[in-house]
Amino acid sequence: MPNQRQFFSQFSTRQHEVLVCVLAGDSNPQIAEYLELSISSVKRYVTQLLKAAGASRRDEVRQRWAL
Repeated sequence: MPNQRQFFSQFSTRQHEVLVCVLAGDSNPQIAEYLELSISSVKRYVTQLLKAAGASRRDEVRQRWAL
């Protein structure tokens, strides 16, 4: 996984918002409702986050980057 500065600096504002929700343990439907996004958009953002983190699961991201 990249270091924390590299990891967080590569994302747009919306991606940061989704990341915060993922780190909080929110599900895709919760994130979609909170951020007023479609489920497919949330899935796309989460996939991008996992790829950038070099992770295959959300809990890997949460363990590494918990705020």
